[in-house]
Amino acid sequence: MRATPATAAWARQLEQDPRALSPLANQVLQASRRGCDWLVRANTTKGIFTSGIDPATATEPPATPMGQVKAAWSLARASAAFGDERYEMRALQALLACLEETVEEAGDPQARHTAAPSVVISRPAGTACLLAAICALEKPPAELLDKADQLARYLSKPAVLAAMAAASKVEPSTPFLAAHALLSSNRHRPASWKLDAARAAVGVQVPAEQQAGAAAWMLMATSDLAKHDSAASQRVGSLAQSLISRQMDKVDARHPGWFGGWSSGRTLANGELEAPTCVASAEAIWALAEAATVARQEGDLNLHQKLKDGMDRGSQFLLQLQLTDANTQHFAEWFRPKLAGGFRPGPGSTTLTLEQTHAAL
Repeated sequence: MRATPATAAWARQLEQDPRALSPLANQVLQASRRGCDWLVRANTTKGIFTSGIDPATATEPPATPMGQVKAAWSLARASAAFGDERYEMRALQALLACLEETVEEAGDPQARHTAAPSVVISRPAGTACLLAAICALEKPPAELLDKADQLARYLSKPAVLAAMAAASKVEPSTPFLAAHALLSSNRHRPASWKLDAARAAVGVQVPAEQQAGAAAWMLMATSDLAKHDSAASQRVGSLAQSLISRQMDKVDARHPGWFGGWSSGRTLANGELEAPTCVASAEAIWALAEAATVARQEGDLNLHQKLKDGMDRGSQFLLQLQLTDANTQHFAEWFRPKLAGGFRPGPGSTTLTLEQTHAAL
């Protein structure tokens, strides 16, 4: 489970006493370092990340609209966890580059959003990712927090909240991503309007057929809100039980590598469930970690243990997707640093992208 200690650089403290950790926890900690270092190597001098790499062709995959900000988000979280200045400086540089792609809301200079057209990137989703990335820093500079408040102002607008609710059939996770970002912003600069907007976003009703795809972010945002709202804490248990029931917790002889993972929920043409993916599994583990914190605070130790067991299974699934020095020996020595630390999209897939490594970290 993700630790939430009172001091910064908690992961670095764990590294200094590895004997206090279980073998799995040690593997997870080492995998996190490898993944962070992969992102650092993918970051150029201008703060822009390369989009990833296809090991089979040694080419970069097509860039995706949110890859840059998600990579910056991971390094921001890592800088707080490891207390590593390399991660912090790279994250800051990347976030500044991302902020250059935002504009003030027309007619409201106190609100800001991503500048890309909505056909390229969902404006609320892009704005929420950038807000969450800034607020993941342990101590963001005041200038960044000013920009963050502008992003939060945009997400809190009634018209934007209504648009997210109306689009929940095609973007079911966006309202909950926005709620998480608003609550992250509230951690640095508390404001009642941020909590009100987060409550409204968490309250969005997602169509039943889309709930599987939004389950992780729904649980994440509800767990975040539970720190401020007792009514939300009452929903955490049922949402967590629903999410963990979708984990592949039995070894399938046909697909032993699927154990511990989560599928996106889609069914293939042959009627079988889609294979578990890195992103779906990673988001589920993250959400379960937040829910387990709530369960512990509520004194529900049975639920806490159940979620921890699910996270352990899920972590083992993610670990097999990471490329390391050990499993890249068949590549040329000069080429291995481009691979080691990145996460594959799923069993049988190879291409490394920013989104997958962000989610896994």
